[in-house]
Amino acid sequence: MLQHPTRRLQSLGKPRLLASIALTGGAAAPFRLLASITSKGASAAAHFPTSQFLAMLQAKDAELKAERAAKEAELKAERAAKDAVRAAKEAELKAERAAKDAVRAAKDAELGELRKELREEVQAHNSECSSLRLIAQRDATALAAALHAVDTARRIIGVRASLEVCIGELWEKYGNGNKTRLPTDRLRMLAKGLCPPLVEYVRGAALANGLDPRKALEELPLLYHALSAPLHQAGFDSDAETPIDAILIGDATALLLTSCLLKMTRRELRLYRIHSGERVPVQLILVEPPVPPPA
Repeated sequence: MLQHPTRRLQSLGKPRLLASIALTGGAAAPFRLLASITSKGASAAAHFPTSQFLAMLQAKDAELKAERAAKEAELKAERAAKDAVRAAKEAELKAERAAKDAVRAAKDAELGELRKELREEVQAHNSECSSLRLIAQRDATALAAALHAVDTARRIIGVRASLEVCIGELWEKYGNGNKTRLPTDRLRMLAKGLCPPLVEYVRGAALANGLDPRKALEELPLLYHALSAPLHQAGFDSDAETPIDAILIGDATALLLTSCLLKMTRRELRLYRIHSGERVPVQLILVEPPVPPPA
């Protein structure tokens, strides 16, 4: 059954209308459709050729395509520009990282060389110090043996007599010409400030041997009296044959102080007669004291 043109137009819709106009080869159908949608009806259709209408549609379609293509090209250009900026930024960051890595690598290499040089210098220094310590120890041992030989020839054999000689030699260097003659007084004055190297040496020796440095420095001024009193109480006229235990009464601090005083004058306690006429070893950790400057 044939439909009215208006109803047919409504059923087709605008897209289908344009498609039907574009596909229609004759003139009657388009003009009838135009007549149904224009206010002037068929008279307008008579003045609107089909070719011109198709050309208009094609021009509009081309314009839309051109606009779409231009928009796509613009978007593509914007994306390309953003990608280029991003790529440039990434390249810049990469170059900066590479430069920083190169600087860090150079610094690490330089630091490695410095550490290597420092290790070599330390090793050389330690080796030199070890050699110097061995030489110093050898010289100190030889000097202590020579001094012991001299003391023995002078009948300075026991510990108390050796201390008197040590105190006297320290007094000659640090006594400032004071006329005090008693070993007890001299030692007290040396320990109270006249001989700073002795005080520092005793403090370091006490720490090295696990003793209280404060107690050692408190007992230092009284050491000679502490050694003399037991001898007098025991009735000994000389300490030449007196055991060290009888003199020091098992006092580790007194033993350390005695060793320090002998060491300050380049002597060694182990060389002196300290037990029934026999030489027995004394186990102490003692470094060589500083050498005083020449007078």
